[in-house]
Amino acid sequence: LRDALMAGIKRARKEGIRKRDFERMRRKTLGKFIRQFDSTESAAFALFAFQLKGLHAFDALASLRHVTAAAVRARLDEHLDEAHAAASVLTPGEGE
Repeated sequence: LRDALMAGIKRARKEGIRKRDFERMRRKTLGKFIRQFDSTESAAFALFAFQLKGLHAFDALASLRHVTAAAVRARLDEHLDEAHAAASVLTPGEGE
């Protein structure tokens, strides 16, 4: 899994993020965000989760609408550096 993830990150760095793919994912994320307000229960959980993080849900919506491929690329370069990557291997204990 680690190798596949690192290969994907390297490919994104080398090839960049295609505008078509970026726009599709941005619209999908916006749709998921808006759909959570279709039910009272989902809306309450969403608003509460944002509040716990010190955020306002509708500020997040504005951010989603204005995010750019360049900003995503900057985060990719800043946060996903292979030199700082770590992997854990979990193996079941005896008797499990």
